[in-house]
Amino acid sequence: MSTKFNSRPLLDLEKLFLNDSSEISRLQQEFEINGWCFVRLPQDSHSLLSQLNQSLSKFFALDQDEKSRYLSSDAFGYTRVGHKEGIK
Repeated sequence: MSTKFNSRPLLDLEKLFLNDSSEISRLQQEFEINGWCFVRLPQDSHSLLSQLNQSLSKFFALDQDEKSRYLSSDAFGYTRVGHKEGIK
């Protein structure tokens, strides 16, 4: 039985990093149904979150021309609208 959060599946990030095919299928299904999903962070997520923050900070510090190379034409990826930018 899968773990739930607010009646939605709670995916295991560690399993995703290990290329667990059933967890990847659940991820794909949640994105297809909702366009988003809930992910359980590992117990020792502090270093993971620190690395993620560093990577995102470096990306958003790039000049706009460089970031524009990563613009997404669909709903997911890097987007920029007026004064707002983000990654989905």
